[in-house]
Amino acid sequence: MTTYITFGPDHANLHPHVGAQLSRGYVAISTGNRERDLAAAFAILGEQWAFDYQDAAALDARYPDGEIARLTLIDEAAQKEIAGLIEATFAAAEGDSNDDEIEVLQAARDRLAALIDYIPAHERDWTPIDAA
Repeated sequence: MTTYITFGPDHANLHPHVGAQLSRGYVAISTGNRERDLAAAFAILGEQWAFDYQDAAALDARYPDGEIARLTLIDEAAQKEIAGLIEATFAAAEGDSNDDEIEVLQAARDRLAALIDYIPAHERDWTPIDAA
């Protein structure tokens, strides 16, 4: 489920981080359910937006720029799965490679790790807490 947040003329330039004329488009928020979508809208956009909708197709005629931003929640189960896949790539690659395909996959792995704020096991500081 995705909720679509629209903005009125009074909100047109209130969120410069979105990078668009807000009154001409909408922001899509996808967290898994409508209540969380709205909570995310308030958390990120504050109270400076107009309406929320569930059907983007109905909005496209009224908002010529269409979807101008998308906010998506990666839930905990998905983050754990992604972390496992990241670790599996290190085991499979066993170091750096000059092969273009491997380099691209490693770049994607590293970008995904950054997105979910994941530190691969071999890069973690394993210093015991009580060590001084």
